Amino acid sequence: MPLTSIDEICPVRNVAGLTKIRYAPLIWFNRSVSVILVNSNYRYGAGLVFNSGKTWLEFPAKMDTKSLKNSGEKSDQGAAYGYILDAVYPTINEEVIAEMNKMTRLEFMVHAVLPSKQEILLGSMTRGADFSFSSDTKDALGNTIGIGVSWRWDSPKGIINAQML
Repeated sequence: MPLTSIDEICPVRNVAGLTKIRYAPLIWFNRSVSVILVNSNYRYGAGLVFNSGKTWLEFPAKMDTKSLKNSGEKSDQGAAYGYILDAVYPTINEEVIAEMNKMTRLEFMVHAVLPSKQEILLGSMTRGADFSFSSDTKDALGNTIGIGVSWRWDSPKGIINAQML
């Protein structure tokens, strides 16, 4: 499925605190040669190889609205961790909403740098992060501030620290 970078559809420039999240559909990666290496401290590096003509897409997000939430649960089947990367796209645009509707049907690899400078990578070669959005995100005063987006990834391991190789 062809996708266009949200940054190309409606570039947002000169917004205070703007940062970018990189994302790509899981089907854009060459799974036979891409690798995610994990050490005993759950720190990992990713040697991701794209299929020909594919690369990361850019998602501009307001810096103060970007966050990573995680939770862990233990069951008879072992531990499971859920990660949610939330952000806000600072304008509402019909073309952007149409592109986001396409994105809800795909799984993604997502690379972002948090305000703490921690790099995260959501997704694996077998299961990508799911995308969702809300076109009516409001601030504490009830003012519409943009399009709220989320990428959710469930993992059997507690992996969040990344270094792109």
